[in-house]
Amino acid sequence: MKALIRRYSKLIREKPEKFEDLSKAIVRARMPVTTQKYLALAFLYSTISAIVGAILGALIFTMLIPFGEITPFLSRIIPPEIMVKNFRIFNIAYVTLGALLFGVISFKFVQYLVLTYPYFVAMRRKNEIELYLPHAVNMMFGMAVGGVRIYDIIKCIAESKVMCGELSREFKIVVDLVEKFKHDLFESMRFVRDTTPSEKLSAFLDDLIFIMSSGGKLTDFLRGKSEELLEEQEVSFETYIDFLGIMAEVYIAIFVLLPLFLLIVLVVMQLIGENVINLYRLAIAFVLPTATVAFVYLIRSSLPTPRVKIEEELEDVERPIVGVRSERAGTFKIDLLKRYLKKFKKIVVYPFKEKTIYTLRFRILSFHFALIAILTFVMASKFLTLERTVILTISAVAIPLIVLVELRSRTIRKIEEKIPNIFRELSVLNEAGLNILEALKVLSASEIGIISKEINVVKKRIEWGTTIHKAFTVLGLRIRSDLITKIIPIITKALEVSPTYKDAFITVARYADSEVKFSKKIRNYMFTYVIITYMSIFIFLFVVYIVIKSFLSAFAVNMTAMGSIAFTMNLATIKDVFFEISLMVGLLSGIIAGVIGEGRIESGLKHAYVFLMATYIVFRILLR
Repeated sequence: MKALIRRYSKLIREKPEKFEDLSKAIVRARMPVTTQKYLALAFLYSTISAIVGAILGALIFTMLIPFGEITPFLSRIIPPEIMVKNFRIFNIAYVTLGALLFGVISFKFVQYLVLTYPYFVAMRRKNEIELYLPHAVNMMFGMAVGGVRIYDIIKCIAESKVMCGELSREFKIVVDLVEKFKHDLFESMRFVRDTTPSEKLSAFLDDLIFIMSSGGKLTDFLRGKSEELLEEQEVSFETYIDFLGIMAEVYIAIFVLLPLFLLIVLVVMQLIGENVINLYRLAIAFVLPTATVAFVYLIRSSLPTPRVKIEEELEDVERPIVGVRSERAGTFKIDLLKRYLKKFKKIVVYPFKEKTIYTLRFRILSFHFALIAILTFVMASKFLTLERTVILTISAVAIPLIVLVELRSRTIRKIEEKIPNIFRELSVLNEAGLNILEALKVLSASEIGIISKEINVVKKRIEWGTTIHKAFTVLGLRIRSDLITKIIPIITKALEVSPTYKDAFITVARYADSEVKFSKKIRNYMFTYVIITYMSIFIFLFVVYIVIKSFLSAFAVNMTAMGSIAFTMNLATIKDVFFEISLMVGLLSGIIAGVIGEGRIESGLKHAYVFLMATYIVFRILLR
C-alpha cells in the first residue's frame, strides 16, 4: 500500500493537471483522504475485483458455458480434426480468455465506480447545501437582528447539523480553522468559499466577507439575502409542483394502468399459459415495489424545503425520579419487578391519559395496535375463513390507525397555520415594550385555537424556572412539527442575546407563512391527481369485472387456440392473478397518492385501505 502511495505521489508531482479534478472533488466531498492514497485504494480495490472477476469468469466458462457447447460453431472456422487433436489446449485458452475478459471488465468497472464516487458525494452535498441555505440564512438573519456576533452565528449553524445538514459541515470547517488552527475568520471563510461544492454558498460567503471587511451593516445584508433566497425558493416551489404532476402522471400511466391492462390484453388474446402467468406475476411482484420505493425517494428527496429530524435531546421534565436501589438482592428484585410493571401499566394507559392528539407517539401505540390485531385474529379465526380473518384483522388495525393519523395531521396543520400570526403578534407586543414572558401571558389569554394551550405551557415552564431554550424546545418535542422545529433555533438565539426580538420574530413569521402556503398549494394542486388515481383504480376494477364475468366465464376450462398449440386456461388461476396484481397495485398506488398529495407516507394509509377493500369486494363478493 505504501509503495502504491509513493508511486501515485510521484505521478501527481509529474502531472498535477491530470489529477486536478479528482483532487478538487475529494476536497469538495470532504473526504478525509489524500489524492494519492485514494488512487492507491482505487487500484487496490480494482485489483481485488479483477481477481474475483477472473475466478468467476473461469467458473462460468468451465461449468455454465463449457467449450464443448461452442465447438459446433467453431467447427465452421477450424477444421474438426485440428480441434479434436488440440481440444485440451483450446479448452484452456477458452477458459483463460473468459477469465481475462471478466477480470478486465471487473477491474475497469470497480475503478470507474471508485474514481467517480467523490464526484457523486460532492454533487449530493451541493444539492443538500443549497436546499438548506435559505433556511440557514433566515436563521442567521434572525440571530443578527437579535445582536449575535457573526462568529457566534457561524458557530451556531455549525452546531445545528440536524437543522442544516451538510451546510453545518461547511460552517464547522470555518470554526475548526479558527479555533484549532488559529486562522483568521476571513481566511477561514475564504477557504470554504473556494472549496465548497455549492456555487450559491460560495457566492454568499464572498458577499459576506466583502460586507464584513468593508464595514457594511450585517443585518441589512442578511435581510436582503434572506428575501432573495426565499424568492428563489418560491420559484423552486412552482417547479416542484410541476414535477409532482409529471411524476403522478408517469406513475399512473406506467405502474397502475399498464400492468393491469397488459394482463387483460394477454388474457383476452388467449396468449397466456401457466408459465407466462407465473413469470408475469413474479415480474410485477419485483418491479412494482421497487418502482414505488424509487418514486417515494425521488419525490421526497426533490422537496425544495429541508426536512429536519426531531431529536429528543431533552429529558421529560415530568419524568419520575427513580428510587435508590436497596442493598438486599431480594428487595432489588421486587423493586425491579415493580418498575417493569409500572412501565407496562404506563404503556397500557398511555393513549387514555394523553389529552392531546398531536402529542401521541405511534411508537408507543404500536403495542396497542399489535394487541388489537392479535385479539381480533384469535377471535375471528374461530368463526371465519383465514382470508376473511386477515381482512377483518387488517380493518381492525387500519381504521383506528387511519383516524388517529388523519386527526393528528389535521391538528398539526391547524397549529402550523396559526404560527405566522402568533409571531407577528409577539413582535407587536415586544414593540409595545413587553418582554417575552409578558407577551406570552397576553397571548395565552387570547383565543387563538389549540396552540394557545401550548403557549400557556411554555409560559408556565418559564415561570417555574425552565430556561427559554428548553421551554421552546419542549414545545417542538410535544407538537413534533417540521415547521416548529425549524424556527425554534431562531427563536431561542434571538431571546438569549437581546430583549428586543421584534425583527427576529417578523422573520420567523415570514418564513413560516411561506412554508404554510407552499404546503397548502401542494395539497390543493395535487388533489386532482389523487382523484385521477382513484378513477384509474376503480375503472380498472370495473373493466376486470366485465371481462371476467361476461367474457372469460363463457369459455371452457380446456381450450385450443392458435391452430395446433393447445393450452389450459384455468379461470380460477386467472382470477387469482388478477386479484394479486390488483391488490398490489392498489396498495402501492395508495402510498404514492399519500406522498404526492400530502408529502407523507402515512397519509397514504387511507387510500391504500380503500383500494384494498374495493379490490376485495370485487373479487371475493361480486365475482364469486
